[in-house]
Amino acid sequence: MSEAFLSVEGVTKRFRSAGGEVIALEYVSITIEHGECHAIIGESGSGKSTLGGLILGLFEPTSGSVRFKGEILGPHRPLRLKRAIQLIQQNPLSALNPRRTVGQSIRLALDVHAIGESAQRGNRVPELLGEVGLPADYALRSPRGLSGGERQSVAIARALACEPELIVLDEPTSALDVLVQARVLQLLMRIRHQRRLTYVFITHDLAVVRGIADRVSVFEKGRSVEIGPADAIFAAPQSAYTRRLLAAVPVVSDEEAKFRDRFRDTQVDAEEAKD
Repeated sequence: MSEAFLSVEGVTKRFRSAGGEVIALEYVSITIEHGECHAIIGESGSGKSTLGGLILGLFEPTSGSVRFKGEILGPHRPLRLKRAIQLIQQNPLSALNPRRTVGQSIRLALDVHAIGESAQRGNRVPELLGEVGLPADYALRSPRGLSGGERQSVAIARALACEPELIVLDEPTSALDVLVQARVLQLLMRIRHQRRLTYVFITHDLAVVRGIADRVSVFEKGRSVEIGPADAIFAAPQSAYTRRLLAAVPVVSDEEAKFRDRFRDTQVDAEEAKD
């Protein structure tokens, strides 16, 4: 039996605070296969970003383990694993150093990981910009002079410069308007298929992942309450919490309104049954 591409095995994560101990994750297990887009969804405080932090090595589990191709991931990891697992953040402006030009930010990723011959790295920058749909002359621009969608495209190009195998996307479109959001999602899906990348897509917005995720894990208060193929979860969610999330999905068409209202009706029926 082959090992999983990424596996979260019985992970619990506790944090200490002034008010005592906080359980951010409680005995969570997830397996993510190579090439899939696995969405981690839930409301604020559900533990989804904590899981992303564990995958990225920002901290380590209190118990359990996270493994990448069989290798345990901790906060002290070799450069090759940092290169293999990249992050695309919610706010691209804070992710990009305003003192560097776009080209310098992308070039830095190539230099840090010693990708390609030093003399050729400058040529790689316009190629990466072209891959995300930006003109080569954007290399000379400051991140502050770009739109939100353009900044996120630069952040994507910088991640791609590392030639990663896995990308953690932490609310990558929540700071964008609907039209720009759609363009960025299309870009991410195109790149995923072209490069055969694996995505861990963290979001509170089910509408965002409905058309792009292969599988979905639903988190509530630090626990995974439902895991399954995206089509199955959106068609017939088993958890009351998932149905509640689906009932709150914003809509932009009559078809989506019917989809949402189906779960709102279920919620009303459940509340009346309690009474």
